[in-house]
Amino acid sequence: MDDKANAARNTDRLHCGLSTVLRSVDGISGLHIGWIDWDSGFRDSDLRVGDAIIAVNGAPIIDDIASAKFKEQVGLDLEQNHWQALDAQAGHKVILQVRRKRVPGTGWEFIDIEGRVEAERNYINSEGRRLCGEQGPERLTNDGFADSWSSWAERRRYIWERQLDGFIWDNAGDSRMALADHLHDQARVEFLLKQYPGPFARAVVEDWQAVKALLEGRRYDIDPKELLFREDETKIRLQATATALAAWDGFLAQHADAFIEHPGTLSMAHSDFKVLEGKYIKLPPSPPDQWITDVGEPYVAWRLNGGWAVTRLQSVNFQRAWRAHARYRQHVSPTINDEVSLAGRIVAQPRLIHPGGDEAAVIALEVEPVAALFGDSEAAMFVDLQSADGEVTFAGEDDVRALPVPTLPEDAGPRQVMETLFDAVHARDDKTWYSLFARWQVLIEEGQSYFYPYSPYPDVRRDPDWTKSRRTVLGSCFALRVVWIDDPVDISPKGIDGMPRIERVIVEIDHVGQFDGAYHAYNLVEVHRHWHLGRIDGGPWRIMTQQGI
Repeated sequence: MDDKANAARNTDRLHCGLSTVLRSVDGISGLHIGWIDWDSGFRDSDLRVGDAIIAVNGAPIIDDIASAKFKEQVGLDLEQNHWQALDAQAGHKVILQVRRKRVPGTGWEFIDIEGRVEAERNYINSEGRRLCGEQGPERLTNDGFADSWSSWAERRRYIWERQLDGFIWDNAGDSRMALADHLHDQARVEFLLKQYPGPFARAVVEDWQAVKALLEGRRYDIDPKELLFREDETKIRLQATATALAAWDGFLAQHADAFIEHPGTLSMAHSDFKVLEGKYIKLPPSPPDQWITDVGEPYVAWRLNGGWAVTRLQSVNFQRAWRAHARYRQHVSPTINDEVSLAGRIVAQPRLIHPGGDEAAVIALEVEPVAALFGDSEAAMFVDLQSADGEVTFAGEDDVRALPVPTLPEDAGPRQVMETLFDAVHARDDKTWYSLFARWQVLIEEGQSYFYPYSPYPDVRRDPDWTKSRRTVLGSCFALRVVWIDDPVDISPKGIDGMPRIERVIVEIDHVGQFDGAYHAYNLVEVHRHWHLGRIDGGPWRIMTQQGI
């Protein structure tokens, strides 16, 4: 391409080529950088999306949006007015003081970064057609791709701006899915650099590579010893499953003479249901999608020999089995399914049920569970329900033991608290895990703190969150790492006598998965990267965020 094809038409609008928005973090206001333009005077500096500008050439930023000068700051609508008032010219040196997370690490760092003011430019070729950037393609051509270069570049900016600004990592996005989508642009990015080598193409390639590295996640080396717990968990699950299947077979063999076949279709004209009372019936696996609700009451349901059998989910025995199933899920296999096989005793009074759909109401045998087998060959749990009322253990439960977790010292810092939380999940130690959560809470609404001196983790959420944590570390997550810890911030309620001093820190963690033979951080909707820890009057740090790993 000749020089005429790269002509630039400058305007008198001066700017730094940044997009910013005012944000306050821990009481410090700054202009948060959301994007650095392709031709910004800071493109060749160390400035990054996500940095916060707290001063420009030594002058603090204005955080009063009512001020007439507010929108004249770097990256805002009237920035050019600021440079015109200084009689600045294109190339004028600018030093930004920025605040940046020290990742990986603790706290923040403050850095002076030098760049320059540039004039707004419109690039045109010798035929007067606008280009995407210096030595870039014509805006309305597509070179055989699906959309024009201008549409593609504007869409890429929209996506990359949000991804570089933490959208995937801070908002529970799927980093690996986003990476796969991002790689679809590789061929076009390479074509751009080959056919239009120049500043615009180099800037696009630079951003594409930065987003790719971000979505790939930090790489980690993991000691194989860290993964031994997964092998142990597999052995425990297989042993518990073998024990369950053997106990189920033993129960069926022991009571073989008591079992009868389902008599088939029933009607109220059946002469004598009493002859069925007390008989045992074996009911095959029933998954939850076959269970029914009739007149507000849930039932496990089976269709056998053209007839129906049901057991009430709220029956005493089924609830005993269900609680044992919950403990198995918490301590042996969080992925055991809810499919259930029953050995049940027929009760005298049948049930009139409506199975749903177009079927009419039918008569069903009601059975009271006397033994239950949950799961399948991958993870199974058996419970004998013939004992007196009260809690029952599942087969092999006494052999499932939590591994020892080192006692957490009272003066442990936030990192050690989180690492003990990781250890507890790996060791199946729910008691230690639960002990790390605060029994109090602080809520912050519209800048005001509200202290609740007693607010423990409710059971209805705690147990599912524990199970979810176990499922995570036995599934896609091979390791957990603390990557950043905020500086402590005082969040004590103000203006109320007798309130304690409460400090808070924010901790970010990486979930580490295995991809293409290497270990990288990843993010999913199901995992939680951000955690709040707090302490009262200098006491022990405890986790205020009630959530699973």
